[in-house]
Amino acid sequence: MAYVIVTKALKKMGQDIDIARRKRKISMEDLAQRAGISRTTLSRLLKGDDGVAIGSLAGVLNVLGELEKIMNVIDVSLDDTGMLLDKERLPKRVLSEKSKAKQKKSDKIDPKGIAF
Repeated sequence: MAYVIVTKALKKMGQDIDIARRKRKISMEDLAQRAGISRTTLSRLLKGDDGVAIGSLAGVLNVLGELEKIMNVIDVSLDDTGMLLDKERLPKRVLSEKSKAKQKKSDKIDPKGIAF
C-alpha cells in the first residue's frame, strides 16, 4: 500500500498520460500494442495503479515521445539536494540501525577479559 501522496502522484501521472494519448489521437488499443503491454495494464497505469511495472511506464512514454522524462526523473545534475552534498563524503554503504547495533555490540571489549 502506497502513501497517500504517492497515490495522488501516480493518479496525476496516469491522467497526464491519458491526456497526452488523446492529444496525439492514439487509441488505447494502439498505445498498448505499440508499448508492448496489454490494454488492461495500460488501463491500470492510467488509473495510477502502483503495481504496474516501471517497464510498462517506460514503454508508454516511449510511444508518446516522452521517454526522456523518465530518464531525467532523478538526474544527478538536476538534484538540488544532492548537489549540496559533498560527493566524496558519501558512504559506499549505509548500514541499517540493526546492523549498527550489532556492530557496536561486537566492538565492546570486556576490560577483565572474562566475558564470552
